[in-house]
Amino acid sequence: MLKSIFQRKILWALFGVAGPALVAFAASPILARGLGPAARGQFAASIAVLGLAAFLADLGLSNGLMVAAARSGAVNPQVFGLAIWTYLGSATATAMCLVILRELDIAHFSWWIILGIPVILTGNLLRAPITASGNTMILAIERWAQSVSRLAFLAVFAFAGLLTHDLATFAHIASLAVCLLVPAFGWRGIKKNHEELDFNLRRFGLATWSVGLSSVVLVRLDQLVLLPVAGARQLGIYAVAAGLGEVPLLISAALRMTYEGRIAGSRSARPMALPLFGALALGVLITSISVVAGPWIVSLLYGDSFKTAAPIFTILLAASVPAMVVDMCGSSLIALGRPGAQWRAATLAAIVTLILLYPLAHRYGALGAAYVTLISYVVAAGACFFELCRHEPKWWLARREESSGGEVRCSVPENV
Repeated sequence: MLKSIFQRKILWALFGVAGPALVAFAASPILARGLGPAARGQFAASIAVLGLAAFLADLGLSNGLMVAAARSGAVNPQVFGLAIWTYLGSATATAMCLVILRELDIAHFSWWIILGIPVILTGNLLRAPITASGNTMILAIERWAQSVSRLAFLAVFAFAGLLTHDLATFAHIASLAVCLLVPAFGWRGIKKNHEELDFNLRRFGLATWSVGLSSVVLVRLDQLVLLPVAGARQLGIYAVAAGLGEVPLLISAALRMTYEGRIAGSRSARPMALPLFGALALGVLITSISVVAGPWIVSLLYGDSFKTAAPIFTILLAASVPAMVVDMCGSSLIALGRPGAQWRAATLAAIVTLILLYPLAHRYGALGAAYVTLISYVVAAGACFFELCRHEPKWWLARREESSGGEVRCSVPENV
């Protein structure tokens, strides 16, 4: 019975990740063909700034809320009240910093991202207990609603001939705001626990925040550096290739959504072993196919103006394989209450990125940034796997056994 429940959760997670990704693929050519390489690069820069600003304002509290809800099996009003007040202060401070940077002409982005920060933080707050409970159906519906509404906004603007990078940013944020109703609806069945919880939210949040800061360097720094170093056109080409190259990450995201709550509750990474290796095998297969089909896919979807994105697409698709290890092993470390271990792995990869990104991006443009991404994710994957093995030796040898009572448990042979 328990086995079938988790199978359904994985299917819902895949439905919620892969399905919206297909809708996003439909929106991507609209953006690329409607904006062109240069404007597409400006839009990518705005989204990168939004992601970085929202992360800085989050202060790691979303991960802390998820772990707290998973350990207590309910929502603690005091913990969530503390998170709300902290979010209000951090969002205000981050928005003020962005306004100053924009006015001083240090950073270039759409003004809409100022409104995007509280929208993202509200979503983090609402999704934390839902993720802890493993209710992947609600998360799947939210992702679908976001993708469909974003596609609708972009299609209307493109059909009217009004599509600009500024309106594209508005469409992105508006879709996130409208779809907050979905996780809000999912709170109806969540229990409340007024007992005092032995869990320091801010301390754990800041610990995971420091981990995420290194991860943000891995994910966002390439797009932030490419704009001033190589120009908006190179960034636009890189952004198109990056969108296509993230396909295998949809698989790891679906599995992470399903299992991280279970790992936090059982305090063991063994449930993640088989899903991880299955996802890696599928990722290698997709990357192999892209070597042949990559140029045809890029030309078909985006036209000749983006044809130079084909080799970048193949490199980034190869980088997504170690990125799946980072995603799943890193989330396991956080769910196990070991954010410091992930911080060491992410920091090592961030240092590699900081050293290599500027010289390679300056000389080779988007292609150089793609190689840096591949190298950094390989370093991060090896470090995350090593840290997880230090915390729980031989977790990756776990096998799933079905007990006579119908429960599914993970165990390691006694002679290992």
